[in-house]
Amino acid sequence: MTKNNLYGTVSGQLDRLEGSLVRGRLGESTRLYRLRIDGHWYFCTASNFTDSASAGTVLRHVQLPERVTVAPHVVNGRRYIYWLYSHDSGVALEPLTLKRAGVSALLVLLTPILGFALMFLWPWINQLSTWLFVILLPVTIALAIAALVCGVFGIFALVDVFGIFRPRRLRAYRAYLALRKTITHDD
Repeated sequence: MTKNNLYGTVSGQLDRLEGSLVRGRLGESTRLYRLRIDGHWYFCTASNFTDSASAGTVLRHVQLPERVTVAPHVVNGRRYIYWLYSHDSGVALEPLTLKRAGVSALLVLLTPILGFALMFLWPWINQLSTWLFVILLPVTIALAIAALVCGVFGIFALVDVFGIFRPRRLRAYRAYLALRKTITHDD
C-alpha cells in the first residue's frame, strides 16, 4: 500500500468488492459497497460520486484484482472514499464538484426573492375586487409554498456545501485533479 500523506491518497490493489443486497428506497445509487484495498476496508455508495449511474455500473462490473488510487476519509470510525481511479482500466469515479454548491446557492438566493415578491404582492392582492382576489390567491399560495420549499432545501443543501469545502476534501479534490493531469500528460 502506498500512502501519500500530503494529499491523503492511498494507492494499492483492490482485491475484494462487496455490494449490499439491499438497495433501499432510493434505488441503486444508495447501495453500500465495501472495497478491500491492501487489507483495509473502505466504503462508498454510487451517489458519493459525480455521476452515480456510471459509478454504480463501474462498481458492479469491476475486474478483480485491480490497481487503484483512492482518497479516503473517516466518518464515525468507518473509512469512506472521495474518489477512485483504476490504473488498470483507466476508469475514474470523480468526486462531487461544486455543481451542488451552485444549486444550493441558487435555492438560498431564490428564497428571499420569492419572500419579497410575496410580501409586495399580498397588499396589492388585498386591494383587488373579490373575483380577482379569488383568481390570484392560488398564485400567492404557490409563491408562499415555493419560498418555503426553497428555504428548507437551501438550508439543508448548505450543510452539504459546507461539507464539500472541508480542508481535507479540498486537498483530496486537488489530488484528484493532479492525478488526472499526470495521467493525461503521460498518454
